[in-house]
Amino acid sequence: MKPIMDWYQKAMEGLSNGTVGIHDAYAAASDAKKAAEIMSTDIGKIKISDDIHEDVKKLLQSVRTNFSTGYFTREKSFKSAMEYLDEQQEDQMQNFKEEHKMSQAFILKGAATLLEAKTKVGIDPAKE
Repeated sequence: MKPIMDWYQKAMEGLSNGTVGIHDAYAAASDAKKAAEIMSTDIGKIKISDDIHEDVKKLLQSVRTNFSTGYFTREKSFKSAMEYLDEQQEDQMQNFKEEHKMSQAFILKGAATLLEAKTKVGIDPAKE
């Protein structure tokens, strides 16, 4: 995912400064959208063992839901970016910004919950 996101970031920066064309920027957004879709689906398929304590299981289910939703929302943000590149309508850029912000919130909530789950089972996240 990181190489695709790095390419997307470079393409958008290049589009804004004139070093990358709109077709390449669109292709980068399309690739990022596909990668986010795959991440959302794959995260949603992660199995959580029934052998762990119920408190931790609920935390891990919350992590899975937040990460999956975060990447689903990120996928929607990239779709809005592609629509903006197609139609040049400001509302699509606003949708992109709102969906990207929402995606970040879900992912950060998932990360915080994951740290909580690790702490509950005696893993010190600071030592990893």
